[in-house]
Amino acid sequence: MPERGVLQLDDRRLAAEQFNWLIMSIPLNQAMLLGQNRPHDGADLDRYADGGVRVFLAAYGSAPAAGETRRHRSSRRPPGR
Repeated sequence: MPERGVLQLDDRRLAAEQFNWLIMSIPLNQAMLLGQNRPHDGADLDRYADGGVRVFLAAYGSAPAAGETRRHRSSRRPPGR
């Protein structure tokens, strides 16, 4: 993605580690620190992933070209997805 100009990364490895923790930190912390032993449902996991992607792109995404606006996909999904 950096080659296509989608991301602005100085340190790819650090960015990858940050992305991983943006997605995984909530379910991992709930399991390891709070002792929750139930699997997360798909809606929760989608919400964590969507939120992590939004934060990551806010930090590392390229600025939109002049006259364009950055579009964020809604984290709301229809039931059953």
